[in-house]
Order: sequence, then structure tokens, then C-alpha cells
Amino acid sequence: MKNAPEAAFFFLVLLTASGLAWQPCSAQDLTPRNVAPAPVRMHILGLGYYFSYGNYLFDSALPIEGVDTKAHSLVCAYTTTLQLFGRGAKLDFVLPTATANWTGLVSGVPASATQNGFGDPTLGFTVNILGNRALFGRPFFQSRERHVIGAGLALTMPVGQYDNTKLVNLSTHRWIFKPTLGGSFKTGKWIFETYLNGFFFSTNSQFFNGNTLKQKPLLAVQLHALYTFRPGLWAAVSAAKGWGGETVLNSTEKNNIQNNTRYGETLAIPLKTLSMGME
Repeated sequence: MKNAPEAAFFFLVLLTASGLAWQPCSAQDLTPRNVAPAPVRMHILGLGYYFSYGNYLFDSALPIEGVDTKAHSLVCAYTTTLQLFGRGAKLDFVLPTATANWTGLVSGVPASATQNGFGDPTLGFTVNILGNRALFGRPFFQSRERHVIGAGLALTMPVGQYDNTKLVNLSTHRWIFKPTLGGSFKTGKWIFETYLNGFFFSTNSQFFNGNTLKQKPLLAVQLHALYTFRPGLWAAVSAAKGWGGETVLNSTEKNNIQNNTRYGETLAIPLKTLSMGME
């Protein structure tokens, strides 16, 4: 093996379709390969396109009914892999932009809204606590990790487009903390994954028309089945189920506990890989 460079850059296109909702960093965000083994000292640039439609609210706390949503979203992402106490770990940053249209009823009156701009960015950290030793280059590709368990924490920052005179926005205007515990099992070219997520929300004191919005914690589980055609080229089918998340508006509980399901598919295509210095 030659001296490997400190980083290998990958340019990816992620195509995701068949979403029943579009809700950045919601209980139903679908994230396959979140604990997938990867060589350390890698840098990944990602570009994702999402099209979603359905009758689920952009923000489940909003006092609107019968909402149909169509959304086109472009997501830019950066990931770097590293080692922590001899285990593989990764640091992620995701910045979404979107064009979304909502139609529904507000106090029984038909209404519609369209938004264009940036959503809330997310910073996340994940470390594998079982499997996925911190390896680079040939030793990584020669390893055969079948079981991986990892834990992570993601932080969504309320800096996206927001206007408290509008019922729907691309930003939730509140901090969201998302701890995750999950694992994967590999057999042949198939990988099966499951994740348990928790969502904890800060208070939005600048909600619609000067109101104050709080939301109770929400729990969710994700299931993914992935097939690898070759290194870097893979597809996944996913499902997620969320419970809880009741909202409180100005000290009044809204009795809107969530019990939602989402499905999706993902296709990852590597466009270019720079040499890692291996013979």
C-alpha cells in the first residue's frame, strides 16, 4: 500500500421518492446507513433531491386541517469519518433548501401557501459501539463486520426561513435534539437496519401571531432494507413510525398525539471517487 492521503472525496447523488410527507428532521425522517461501517479519515460531499407529497402536516403542531403538501427539496450535506476510542465515528452537517406548497383548511376556510428558501440545518455525531473498528484503506475493505450497533446525537438549529405571521414555514424556529440508538445486520449484499429515535424540542416563543408553542418528546422507530450493487452504489426501502409529540399552545394541551407512518426509497449513486493511494 502506498501512503494514503488524509482524505478521499466522494460526490454522491441521493434520489429519494415515494414519501408520504415532507418534514425535515421530523419523527419520520428516513436515514438508512446511519451506522454503516466506513473507513476513517474520509470526507464526503452529498447532494440530495427529495420530492414528497401527501396529507401530512409540515409541522404537526399547526392548527390547520385537511392539508395536502407537495414539496421539492435540495439537500447539501458534508460527512467526515474519524475514530473515537478505537471505534468508527462520523460527523455530519446537512443544509436543506425547499420549494413547498400547502393547501388545506384554516378554521374551515380553504387556504394555500407557498414557501421557497432554506430550512433548518442539522449537525450530527454518530459513533459505533459494537463492530466497525476504526480502519482505513485495505484493512477496512478486508474486514467482515456483520453486526454493527451505534449511537448518535443530532442537533437541528432554528436558523432557516421563518415568519411568525404565517402558519407554515420552512423552519420550525426551535431547537430539536435527536438521540439515536440503532444497529445493522449484513448478509451477502443485503443489509437490514433498525433505529430508535427520540426527539426533544425547545419552546417556540415566536409562534404564529405571537403565541407560544411547546411540544412533548416524541419517539420513533425506523426499519430499512438495503441492497448493495457494488461499493458506493446501493438502494434501500424504508419505513418509520412515530408516537407522542403532543403540542401545548399557550399552556393549552392540544390533544394531538402523533401516530404517523412514513415510507420511502433511496438510491445512492457514486459519481466520482478520488484515489485512496492503494495498489
